[in-house]
Amino acid sequence: MGQEGLRLTAEGVLAKQAGEPLGADPLASLGSSLTLDQDCTLRSFFRCIEAYPDLIRLSPFSSTCLEEVARWPSSDCTTPRLRNLELMKRVELIGAPGERSLQIYCLFYGAGEEMDHDVKEFTYGELLDQPLSLGPLRHVVLGDTLDSLDFATSYTFFEVVDTIIWHLSFQGAPDKCTL
Repeated sequence: MGQEGLRLTAEGVLAKQAGEPLGADPLASLGSSLTLDQDCTLRSFFRCIEAYPDLIRLSPFSSTCLEEVARWPSSDCTTPRLRNLELMKRVELIGAPGERSLQIYCLFYGAGEEMDHDVKEFTYGELLDQPLSLGPLRHVVLGDTLDSLDFATSYTFFEVVDTIIWHLSFQGAPDKCTL
């Protein structure tokens, strides 16, 4: 029998799908599917991390991200360049010519009206109160991003935490690393 799904509220509360709040141990629910309430923002996500300090241990970048969140005002941290922030799963079939492989990974980006943006283009002060959503799984065959297919999918709690923290860990980093 699978784990019961979780939902993240705008206040940063993790609740079971039936409505009752999650207990004190979020680590036991990392494999649970996660849905987001419609009014969730990136700030909601960080409120959840703060409410469950054990989650900080999942990434060496979590503490730095929380320190950065604390530097910004408690509201109105948005930019008109973005509609929302979105996670997306991507499946790529690679290998013509060459060895064939299948790559599966998650992305976190800013969805704009006309184009998508890497989140590292923005400060936390432009991201924290942007709506947060879980997007589709995009299937890309042999690198053809113009003719890709989107599918409904689900995300585990771990995928959401890991993906957001990983992508935000590049905030303030130069575009190219130098030695």
